[in-house]
Amino acid sequence: MSVRNAGAVGDALSDVGQTVANTGFEMQEAEDQLQAARARSQYLTEKIALDSEVEQDQDHETLEKRYTERLNKIGQTTAQMIRSPRARALYEQDIKTDAARGMATIKSHVFTKKKDAGRAGLAETMQTNREAALASPNEADATALLESTTQAITAAREAGYISVQEEVSQRQQFVESYAKGRLTLLPDAKQVETLTRSLETDKTGTWTDFIPRDQREVLRDQAATRLRAEERARRAEQKLIAQEEIDEAEEIARLTSDGVPVPQDQIDRAIKVAEANSKDALAYRLRVSGLKTKLSTEYKASTPSELQDDINALSAKITQSGGSAELSDIVARDHLITLKNNAQTALNDDPLSWAAGAWGVEIPPLNWDDPRTLGERLRLARTVSKRTGAPVRPLTDEEADGLKVELDRGAAGKLEVLEQVKAFGPTGAVAAARQIAPDDGAFRIAAGLSTLPSTGAAKNVSRDIIIGEDALKANPGLWDKQEADRIAGEIATPAMRLLPPDMRAGVLDAAKNIYATRLSRIGAARWQGQDWPQAISAALGGYKDSAGTMRGGLGSWKGEMIILPTGVSQTEMDTAIARADETKFALAGGGKPVWSNGAPVPLSRLKQMDLVAEGDGVYRLFDGRGFIAREDGQPFRLDVRKLR
Repeated sequence: MSVRNAGAVGDALSDVGQTVANTGFEMQEAEDQLQAARARSQYLTEKIALDSEVEQDQDHETLEKRYTERLNKIGQTTAQMIRSPRARALYEQDIKTDAARGMATIKSHVFTKKKDAGRAGLAETMQTNREAALASPNEADATALLESTTQAITAAREAGYISVQEEVSQRQQFVESYAKGRLTLLPDAKQVETLTRSLETDKTGTWTDFIPRDQREVLRDQAATRLRAEERARRAEQKLIAQEEIDEAEEIARLTSDGVPVPQDQIDRAIKVAEANSKDALAYRLRVSGLKTKLSTEYKASTPSELQDDINALSAKITQSGGSAELSDIVARDHLITLKNNAQTALNDDPLSWAAGAWGVEIPPLNWDDPRTLGERLRLARTVSKRTGAPVRPLTDEEADGLKVELDRGAAGKLEVLEQVKAFGPTGAVAAARQIAPDDGAFRIAAGLSTLPSTGAAKNVSRDIIIGEDALKANPGLWDKQEADRIAGEIATPAMRLLPPDMRAGVLDAAKNIYATRLSRIGAARWQGQDWPQAISAALGGYKDSAGTMRGGLGSWKGEMIILPTGVSQTEMDTAIARADETKFALAGGGKPVWSNGAPVPLSRLKQMDLVAEGDGVYRLFDGRGFIAREDGQPFRLDVRKLR
């Protein structure tokens, strides 16, 4: 190998070595760059996380120091990820710039947070001090709070939390807000007065100076407007209240006029309302109503006759006054007349219910299967009748109406009702029948006869009366009205002439039904006049006892037909009168009988007079010219049973 060739080989080897060296350097450079990139990525990731934490960190005083320490530590930790000292040094130099930017940012962040907190604290201080100053009863304390607040505003400006312009604005807003708040604590009238006074001079030296003059004018006008609105509302409310009170007074007047009880204090109050509102006519009506209410209360338990006594007394007083009677007397008399008429109507309709309302008596319960309750009911009905003069009515309206429904079922219904009412006994049964069927005289006669101890043919006389109407409809040929009237006129009409007209008609209707039933039972088809007198006698209570003796019904006295007392035979009647002396006659008649000139009527003459029945066993004595009276002027009524 030549020297030249040897040199060429050496150069070639040298080039190869350099190439290898260069390749190794390039590889190391790439590795350093990769490590630096990883370190920087880690650094930035942790810095971003740190920055996020900072946003939520409220410890602003130590935040900058802690942030610096954490960021430096992140830089140191990530620098260890680079093995090459040269690359690490370059990396550390590079992140210093990032750290500087981060520190600048955190400084700004901390200041912003402090500024926000400072502004919030200032706002809270201003609000708290304003409320405290407004609530303070001490003017000096309120002034001190205002001064303290303005100092806080100045301090906030010095700390950089607010600008100079904000300082001026907030100071003005604060004192103005305080002044307006204090103004609202005053009534509208006081606001107008205070603001008007403050507008009369530029400076008053009071808190009103804090409000700009133009705003004071607006606030004064607003308060004045509210005052006028309140006054209008007050007048409207007073007018509304007055109208409501008048309406209430009108209602009280209406209620009392309708007879509805109203407490006297309410009436008196209504009168005052009417007078206060110049409602003279209403006040008069209320006074009249008040008087009527008092009278209604006072006379609540009075009977029609008792009311009539006081009506008569007032009428006499009014007449004697010669045209100058007291208005109260006239009102009282007229109202008592109304009360009497109302009481009379109520008594006629339902005496028991009237007594319950007027006297407060308890109406005994009605039990058809319990004779005790029936007796109690009848005793109360008699008590009411005795005191008021009203008819004996043992049933209430509701009870009577319920039984009337049964009557509408015809004969079957009537027989069921008859079976119930007869439990009241002779007087009560007739009274109950009158309530249930006021226009059915035959039914009342049947009710009375149903209580008699009849036997034989007369045993079912009440039933015959009920079913006789249907029997006559089925066989009208049984009846001859002309003959029936003729016979009745001869044997019954004279004897019944003192009985009430409805009772006379009821007796003949009942007799007609008895007659029709009995003839239908034996198959008769035409008028049988001989049976008619027996039917009349049966309707008048005539029956045969177990011994076959006829008791009650038609009898005779001195050749004239009479009505015998229920349960008394003709012989017993004749014997009682024949044996009676003057003392017994006087006792049985309620007093000594006398002529019209006052002279005593001899016993022999008494026993020759006609006997005209006025009730069961009670007779008036007719001498051919008129009826005999007692020495006290009252009619002489002979109770034959008292002669026996």
